[in-house]
Amino acid sequence: MSTRQGRTFFVRQAEEMFISLMKRGGVAGIIMFDIDYFKTVNDTYGHEMGDAVLRKISEVVQKNVRPADIIGRYGGEEFIVYLPATALYEAHSLAAQLREAIQNTAVEADGVKIRVTASFGVAALDIQLGNAACTLDEFVRKADQALYTAKRNGRNRVEV
Repeated sequence: MSTRQGRTFFVRQAEEMFISLMKRGGVAGIIMFDIDYFKTVNDTYGHEMGDAVLRKISEVVQKNVRPADIIGRYGGEEFIVYLPATALYEAHSLAAQLREAIQNTAVEADGVKIRVTASFGVAALDIQLGNAACTLDEFVRKADQALYTAKRNGRNRVEV
């Protein structure tokens, strides 16, 4: 598994896979998630704890995804995972697994140990051969809308 980078790396890699999906047909999923109340973590415990949380969440995600999946940091505390050859139910299942793993992981910095939760949005496409149904941006937007639904519905949950 390669080291995952930020948004630019993610978009470049995901775009290549997405173009291939549009040409050949098939399924793919996207998971977007962010850490619940991350600003409060930084404000309460400091930026060192915030950085430790981001590092630990990255480790948890990398341990739980397949080598072919692409992980990127999409914004401050927002992450995205492109899942090639993954149907909606599989993407939802992985998101639920990640949500639970994050919730059950303690993060430590400066002798303080905390736990955080995350909210998840999931989207999937099933493309018939040669049917360019949408762009990568539209696909990502679907997952982002589901993420905001998860936040509106109470956080620490997965929405489609």
